[in-house]
Amino acid sequence: WNFSVAALFRWIDLYEHTTGRTVEFADEWIRKTGYFPIHYVYPGLASAAAIEDSWRPGTIPKLSNLLWLAGRNRDSRLLRVTELIRPGQKDTRWWVLQALSKGITPDEGTLDDLVPTLAYYPDVETYFARTSWGPQATMFSFECRPLGGHSLARLIEAYPWIGGVGHNHPAQNSFVLFGGGKELVVDPGYT
Repeated sequence: WNFSVAALFRWIDLYEHTTGRTVEFADEWIRKTGYFPIHYVYPGLASAAAIEDSWRPGTIPKLSNLLWLAGRNRDSRLLRVTELIRPGQKDTRWWVLQALSKGITPDEGTLDDLVPTLAYYPDVETYFARTSWGPQATMFSFECRPLGGHSLARLIEAYPWIGGVGHNHPAQNSFVLFGGGKELVVDPGYT
């Protein structure tokens, strides 16, 4: 998510500002995607689960990506969650991104108030469960799906020339278990 969506968001932003039209076919996905990588974040907020094509420890979602989504979608909840996930952090585009979210008042509350402890993403068959968002919580994540997810599998079946799935991991049934401040069971990566 950190690796590829930044370029996609730049393209969407350029397209929408140039044409004055939204990318309607992707709008529902764009509105939901900011919450997906947040569920990967481990209790304590220092790192995230490393599943599929990612390095260990996994990375917390990029501030710029989350702020762009909050600004584009006028999402006051995501703006507050971003403040909580990346407390006090800024990057070189911070002020530009703050301007995008101008006029959005972040929701009140904690991560426990704003982000569910259970989440399921059906297209990519990924499940997340945690006891809470607190630092001493236990977290479990599991995935099992066609490579790239169900939508991509349907596209490849209809248009075989599309080819592979890019940076997707061939191992299915990947899972992680985090508790007591450390990884207890981890995805083996490309082994």
